[in-house]
Amino acid sequence: MRNVVLLAMWVFVLSCASDKLETDKPGRQGEKPVEDQVMSDGGGDPFLEGNSYRFVMTAKSTPGLEKSSATVKVFIREFVSSEAKTPAKEDDATDTEDTETNPSEEEDDDTDADNTDTRELATKAEVRLSWECGDQPYRGTTTVKMHRLDSQLDASLTELPALKRINDSIKCKINATLDTTKADGERVIATGSHEFYIEMDILYPALQLDNVEITEVAAQSPNASGSSTVAFDVTLIRQGKTVVKGDPVFDKDIEVELTWVCNDQPLPKDRSKSSAPIDLTIAAGKAEGEIQLNNLPNTASGQSGYACLITATAEIEGYEHNVEGRKKVWIEGKDLQVAVTSVSNNTLSYVVMKRYQKLTDTVKLSMESCTGITITDGGNPKPNQGNITIDGTTSSDTCKLKAQLMDGDTPIRWGVSKEFSIPSSALRQMEDLQ
Repeated sequence: MRNVVLLAMWVFVLSCASDKLETDKPGRQGEKPVEDQVMSDGGGDPFLEGNSYRFVMTAKSTPGLEKSSATVKVFIREFVSSEAKTPAKEDDATDTEDTETNPSEEEDDDTDADNTDTRELATKAEVRLSWECGDQPYRGTTTVKMHRLDSQLDASLTELPALKRINDSIKCKINATLDTTKADGERVIATGSHEFYIEMDILYPALQLDNVEITEVAAQSPNASGSSTVAFDVTLIRQGKTVVKGDPVFDKDIEVELTWVCNDQPLPKDRSKSSAPIDLTIAAGKAEGEIQLNNLPNTASGQSGYACLITATAEIEGYEHNVEGRKKVWIEGKDLQVAVTSVSNNTLSYVVMKRYQKLTDTVKLSMESCTGITITDGGNPKPNQGNITIDGTTSSDTCKLKAQLMDGDTPIRWGVSKEFSIPSSALRQMEDLQ
C-alpha cells in the first residue's frame, strides 16, 4: 500500500513539472520565439535603437550609343503593399524625373492621424542611391528626398555606360540607403539593392532610301512598252543617325535585298513587280551604297501616273529580326487630270489638274470623240479651270475634253476627260446658230 501511494505522488510531481516546462517554452499561446522577438525589434540587429526596413526596387534601362539611362522605383513593401500603391512591373516602368508620391493619401483621415508619428520622417531625410555597372565599374550616386515611410520614390539615372556592340549586355547593381529619424525622434534605417541589365535589343537600325532619281525610257517601237529606271541610295541608320565608320554593325559586309511592286494594274495579282530580289552589298566599314532598279513600268502617253513601293531587307548578325526600309516613288508619265463639271446650252465648265494638284500653267483645250463640235477660240491658252463656249453639230451622243500643257508648239503633258453628254437643247441651239 505504501508503494502505491509513493508511485501516485511521483506521477503528480512529474505532471506538474511537465506543465511548467510547456508553459515556459517560447511561442506558447501565440508568443514569438525569443530570437524572433529580438530580431523583430531591430529588423535583424538586436543592438539597434530604432527600426530598420528593407527597400524594394525595380529598374528599367534604356540603352544608348553615347550613354544609357534607367528609371528606378524604390519603396518599402510593408507600407506600400496594395496593388494601387505597388510600382509597375519592371517591363512597364516609364522614364520619370526625380519625384515623390504619397500613396497613403488615399487612406482615411483617422488612419493618417494615427500613423503620423510612425511614418513621418525628418524634413531632411534622403535616400542615397549608388550604382555601378560593368566589369570595370562605372559608378555614380544620386539622392531622392523621402518624407514618409509609405512613400514610393522615382529616380532617373542618366549617366550609365553606353553600348557599342550588338550583343553587349552590361550588368548594373544599385544600392539604396536611408539613415534618419522619425517625427518622434526614433532612428530609422532602410537598405536595399537591385540588379538589372542594359541590353542592346531595342537599338535596331533601319535602312533608309533617299536621293531617288527616276528616268523614263521611251518605247523603241509602236508595239513595245517603255520602262522606267529608279536610282537611289541605301543608308543604314540607327536612332535617326547614319551609322558611323567603325560601328560594329559594319564589321562585315551587309547584304541587302531589294524588291518593288507598282500599281499600274487595277488588281494586285496583275500589278508589275520584280521577278526576283535585286542584291546590293554595303561594304564593311561603310554606311551606304548606291543601287539602280531597271525595267519598272512606264506610263503610256496620256495615262495617269502611279506609285511604286520599293522594299529593302537585310539580315545583320546579332539582330533577331531583319532590318528593313521602304520607299514609295511616283512615276508621273505625261498625264493631266481633266474633268468636265457641267454642260448647259452651249457652255462647258472644266477643271484641269496635274497629279491631282492645282495647275498654275495655261492649257490648250480641244474636243475629242465628237466630230463637228469645236471650242470657240480653242487655240488660245486657257486657264486651269473655267468656262468655254462650244459650237457646231455632231452625230455622236458623247464627247471628251482634251487638255495639253504646251512648250511652244510641242505638247509636253496632256490628259483627256471621261465621256460626257451634250444636252439636246444645246444641240438644237447650235443648229439654230448655223
